[in-house]
Amino acid sequence: EHAGSPPLLHADAYLPEKLEGFLEDGGLEYLFDSGKVVVVEWADKIRKQLPDRVLWVELAVISKPGRKVCLRSDDTGAFAWIADFPAILSQA
Repeated sequence: EHAGSPPLLHADAYLPEKLEGFLEDGGLEYLFDSGKVVVVEWADKIRKQLPDRVLWVELAVISKPGRKVCLRSDDTGAFAWIADFPAILSQA
């Protein structure tokens, strides 16, 4: 957990044994705190347990130095700004 406003929670679902323990210890309830921003690496491994309101962020190396960022969500109403994302970057 990282301090801030709102706090940031970070979890990694990559290692199966750690993931299983995390879920058994109530990890999903911890992650679903609406007052926090939650980041889950390898979230596709727990896709079925995630809520409907999820912003998927995919990062890829395209060249050195360079990255490709893809944002998507099944809940387009919650993240309507995604449509303007390329324009936001070009203004930065």
